[in-house]
Amino acid sequence: MHNILIAGNSNEVMKDGWVSGLESSLPDAIITNVSLGSTGIFNLIDVCLRMKEELSSFDHIIVEHLINDISFFMKRRKYYFSLLHELYSPLVALGVPITLMAARRYKLSAPQIEFMADTVKFLKVLGVNVYDVFGFLEKVRQSRGIRSISELYRDSAHPLPDVAVDVGKDLSRVLMYKSSVVQEELSIPFFVLNGLWLRNNSDSVRSRRISNSLVDVVSIVIKAEERVTFEIPEALQGSRLVGFFFNASRSYGYCSFSSKERKVTKLLSSNLSGRPSDVIWARPVHGEIILGENFSLDVISLGREFEETEFCQREIDIPGFQAELELVSLVFSCH
Repeated sequence: MHNILIAGNSNEVMKDGWVSGLESSLPDAIITNVSLGSTGIFNLIDVCLRMKEELSSFDHIIVEHLINDISFFMKRRKYYFSLLHELYSPLVALGVPITLMAARRYKLSAPQIEFMADTVKFLKVLGVNVYDVFGFLEKVRQSRGIRSISELYRDSAHPLPDVAVDVGKDLSRVLMYKSSVVQEELSIPFFVLNGLWLRNNSDSVRSRRISNSLVDVVSIVIKAEERVTFEIPEALQGSRLVGFFFNASRSYGYCSFSSKERKVTKLLSSNLSGRPSDVIWARPVHGEIILGENFSLDVISLGREFEETEFCQREIDIPGFQAELELVSLVFSCH
């Protein structure tokens, strides 16, 4: 009986997705799926930190994040590869085989295709196995005599249910399982300040529990023109903010992250803003924010100078909806 961990993005939580095909092909396997859509590499970082004592107990770890990281990091290749190295080097050293699901949107530019190919090559050098999802879809296209591979997708990023299930079945035939564990516990140079820490280290911030089929977390809620400041423990000072998790359906306007006289303003508005259901996203912070003694968050209605936030749009206008950030966690690199 094999014990498999899946830490991916939206393709791994889609109903009738490839995970369903894997489960049907491996009925005796124990499959733990801790995937979260539209989070890129940050979900894997978070999972590795939350489950660091458990990871060595799995026989195989399946990951997927490249489909979103192409949008997140294509303009910052060197920086992205440094994050990959910091994360995967100790993860591979556990001795548990890792497979990256190399999924992609059906329509990519030539630079995006090159970025994906270079990332796959880099991860293979680090010791990560790669399953070529798009390559499998191309074989299906040819066998069915279909003119465009887009016909095999339900939208721009997710294959049709029957095709996705076949991906999982094919994956089950090529998975390798661990023969031994090199080390028992993972140590990676990242840490997360989650909503519980943020709530407990502020006197005035409001909090809310978000619980659904994908997450059970505490968030903090910051309204327009509010500032929340946190005192940072000395042991964490000098770390760099690399990303943040937030509730995209309850966030609107702009948020500024500040520390040591440096500030980065991020756009929060998206086509999910104002929807009733909770949808957790993760996005990178590209500007350099290094933790000092204090760290501040500001929510503002209008940002004149701001950093692009992938899949967020400035044009979104919701009458009566005030600027707000529902923050789930902050992700930092210790290097």
